[in-house]
Amino acid sequence: MTQHNTLNIAFDLDDVLYPLLTEFIAWHNKIYHTTLQLSDFYIYDWARVLGCSYEESLHRYFAYHKQVSKDIEPVADAFASVNALKKKGHRLFIITARQHELEEHTREILASHLHLFEKIIFTNGYSRDGTPQLSKADICIREKIDVIIDDSARTAKQCSDKGMRVLLFDFNKSYMWNKHITHPLIMRVHNHQEVLLEIQKIYEEKFPPQKTD
Repeated sequence: MTQHNTLNIAFDLDDVLYPLLTEFIAWHNKIYHTTLQLSDFYIYDWARVLGCSYEESLHRYFAYHKQVSKDIEPVADAFASVNALKKKGHRLFIITARQHELEEHTREILASHLHLFEKIIFTNGYSRDGTPQLSKADICIREKIDVIIDDSARTAKQCSDKGMRVLLFDFNKSYMWNKHITHPLIMRVHNHQEVLLEIQKIYEEKFPPQKTD
């Protein structure tokens, strides 16, 4: 049932709606004969973890996107939660750090889900063409986002520092790169069922149930 009052909710894409690092690691181990594990990404610095230059890490990142199948399965229950929120009337956005050159590829992956979202915004992080990266916090302010679900500690800090609610996605407690961040406006969630529960709490705080006599 659609609610009269609704929230503006932003989802990150990679490692929130679709897996990135687990798939990249499997690809990288096969192509480069490495033995990387998800726990090796204790810091979100791919060049440091991969043991290569920043430019080479970008080359491998884009090579992965060029070669990987477009049929990667979403994170468990991701679109069950998205659909549940959409049915309640909430306005949903994707705000992703993916680059402009991956926009067509990304929209193909999301083809069956595009109708669920008001907008997909690409912040163009780590671009190869030198164009600047947009701030997710600034985008959230512009779009009047009530809560963002993201796995990035940096994004969580930037958004919470500007007064936004953040659900910090730490799938099955496996995301080592965001373990260190805490803030009163940041709530850590470990799966999409927890996302739904926390969003309902945020909704009830913003729109308290009306008391009846």
